[in-house]
Amino acid sequence: TVLDVGAIRSALLFEGPLNQQAAFYLSVRQSFIHLYVDKFIEDEEFDFATPPRNQDFQSKLRWELGQNDSLVVTATGADDKVRRRFDEGSRDVGKNPDLASGEGYQSNYLQLGAVWEHSNDMSDSRMALNYLGRTEDIDQGRSFQQRSQLQEWLLKGATNRRFEQGELDWGAEVKQQQLELQFSGRSQPCNAETDSCPPGLYAPLVQD
Repeated sequence: TVLDVGAIRSALLFEGPLNQQAAFYLSVRQSFIHLYVDKFIEDEEFDFATPPRNQDFQSKLRWELGQNDSLVVTATGADDKVRRRFDEGSRDVGKNPDLASGEGYQSNYLQLGAVWEHSNDMSDSRMALNYLGRTEDIDQGRSFQQRSQLQEWLLKGATNRRFEQGELDWGAEVKQQQLELQFSGRSQPCNAETDSCPPGLYAPLVQD
């Protein structure tokens, strides 16, 4: 077990056998800058409603089920978030009143997987099941707000069969994916000459 403690980020690592058939790995990291970041912005015209913060983890379990079979289970995830709020009468809000409600960013993801492997003198087989979930939120006041969500399932199998005069490989894969995207903000008339679409302060608010 390893523990690494720092002012900005700390980490914990554990790796070792659980018994004669199984071994486990775990890594966790956590940021601590959110505890004192406000001390560095005393002269700014904003503070943090949600100070910058991120954390992530990785884990893996390998289990020998028998002489010819093994199972590997994995899990990883992360979470990042920050939100800034502006002082009343700040220059940023003076330039863009839509920022009076603040701006922020948040994202997180989770991945879970399991792989079963079988080997003998004649063939090798592998079956995998994986899940991925991801969410991202972008908020720039009332002028731009976007939320995206992704969920994905994957089932995959493959086999290699050996013969005296050759080999035969076959397999299959099934994937299901769901993506949702939500947007609200001011309409953005695009300028073809500059290839930009800046939000207009007096443009109407739209939602999609």
